[in-house]
Amino acid sequence: MKKKIEVLSVILFVVLVNLISVEALQASSKHKKTGDLKTVKAICDSACVPQDDQTRQLYLETENRCENMADKKLEPNIQADMEALYQEMRNYRRCMVWCSLFLLGGLLLAIGTSCILYCKYQRSKSLQAELKEKNDLLHHLSSLNHAYEECNFEKIKQFFLIEGSLNSDEKKKNATVLKKVCKIIFGKDSADWNDLFRVMNQLYPNYFDKIQLYFPVLTELEYKICCMTKSGVTNWEIANILSINMNAVYMRKTRIRKKIGAANRGDIVRFLDDRILMSLENNR
Repeated sequence: MKKKIEVLSVILFVVLVNLISVEALQASSKHKKTGDLKTVKAICDSACVPQDDQTRQLYLETENRCENMADKKLEPNIQADMEALYQEMRNYRRCMVWCSLFLLGGLLLAIGTSCILYCKYQRSKSLQAELKEKNDLLHHLSSLNHAYEECNFEKIKQFFLIEGSLNSDEKKKNATVLKKVCKIIFGKDSADWNDLFRVMNQLYPNYFDKIQLYFPVLTELEYKICCMTKSGVTNWEIANILSINMNAVYMRKTRIRKKIGAANRGDIVRFLDDRILMSLENNR
C-alpha cells in the first residue's frame, strides 16, 4: 500500500513537472528575443521541491530535461535573431556609408560649382572693366581725331578765304607765299578741294560721298556749298572762298533747294540729313 502511494505521488509529481515545463516553454517563447532563462528557472523553482532522495532525484532529472528543452528551443531563435540583427546593422552601416558618400559628393559639387561661378564672375568682371577701358580709350581717340579734323578744316577754310580774297594780280605776286602756306597745310604746293571733301568725310562720316550718291543732280560747285554749309561756314565766307557775291550764294542755295525738293527758304542741311537717313533705312 505504501509503495502504491509513493508511485502515485511520483506520477502526480511528473504531471506537475510537465505542466511546469509547458509553462516554462511558453515563458521562454515570450522572452526568446532577450534569451531570458531566468524566467524558466523561477517557474521551476516555484514548485514544491520533494524532500526524499528518490523523488528529489526524479525532480532534478525532470528539471534538467526542462532546461535542455528550453535551451534547444531558444538556441535556434537566438541565432536567427542575432543574424537578423547583424544583417540589419550591416544594412544600416551600408546606408550610412552611401549617405556619407552622397553628402560628400554633393558638398564637393557645390564647392566646385561655386568656384567655377566665382571664376566666371571674376573673369566677366575683368572683361567688362577691360572693355570699358577700351571703349573710353576709343572714345577719347575719336574725340581727338574729330578735333584734329576740325582743326584741319579750319586751316583749309582760312587758306581758301585768303586765296579767295586775292585778285589775280595779288595771287601772282604772292604765289611764293601761297605755295609755302600750301606746303605747310596740305603738304603739297597747291590747294585742292579734294582735301576739303576728305576732311568732310572724316568729320561727318562719308557725308560728301553720300550727297554725291543720293543727289547726283547737283554740280561740283553746289556740292562745295552744301559741304561748307554743313560745317557751319557763313554765307559771307562762302562768297569769299568762291569769289562770288552774296546774292550769287543765295541764288545757288535756292537752286539747290529746287533740285533736291526742299521747301523754299528751308534748311538745306536738315533736309539733306533727313533724306540721307531715310535712304539708308530703305536700303536695309
